[in-house]
Amino acid sequence: MTTTKKTTSKKPYTGAKRGRKPGTPKTPGSGRRSKYTPEYGERLKDLMSEGLCLQEVCKELKISWGTFHTWKNKHAEFAQAVEEGKAKVIAWSIKHYRDHLISQADTKLWRMWMINVCGWRERHEHSTDSNKPLELNIRWLGDDDKP
Repeated sequence: MTTTKKTTSKKPYTGAKRGRKPGTPKTPGSGRRSKYTPEYGERLKDLMSEGLCLQEVCKELKISWGTFHTWKNKHAEFAQAVEEGKAKVIAWSIKHYRDHLISQADTKLWRMWMINVCGWRERHEHSTDSNKPLELNIRWLGDDDKP
């Protein structure tokens, strides 16, 4: 019994891309249509009022991080919704802290949440009379015998 190998007549791959030819300018409006609708902004605000960060919101909306930034740059109402959503996350975080995270151990967790998710920055302001040098008194906490 002999086996016969089937051969197909395919064109050899030339490396050329499908679509428009190189050097041809892209026509405005060509390409895939965006699935953006104003409802995405409303949904974003609802999700962020529940305490979700932007990455979690993107996952819930089933959009990529790049799409999120494209929509934010192209659609003013979406950018406004993002800003309102950030304020809602901060409000949610403060309420959650006030209601649930009262113990000393959890204040560090809350602080890290506010810095990483809500964008808080630690700012240390020092002021002194311009004619006097700044005096700093540093004390070890809990150890009275340390210098």
